[in-house]
Amino acid sequence: MPAMLVDYDDHSLISVSSWRDDVVVDQEVVRHAALSRRLLQPKTSRHILYLEIGEVMIPLTELTRRVEDSLPAREKLKCLSRT
Repeated sequence: MPAMLVDYDDHSLISVSSWRDDVVVDQEVVRHAALSRRLLQPKTSRHILYLEIGEVMIPLTELTRRVEDSLPAREKLKCLSRT
């Protein structure tokens, strides 16, 4: 799966707020929820990225193949039965 590494604390790259009027959210609240394995309620955090993401040219078939290659045998059978 393509990914991009960014500094989560760099406010010039990422802005965090809430979709809800009754909740105040910032990077620290989101980080604390993740580290404590406590899910935030739906629509609690809104992330806005101020960076340009370049075009990624990886065929979907290649991504699917890599995921299936990393699955245990019984999970591979489930993938095959879906096709």
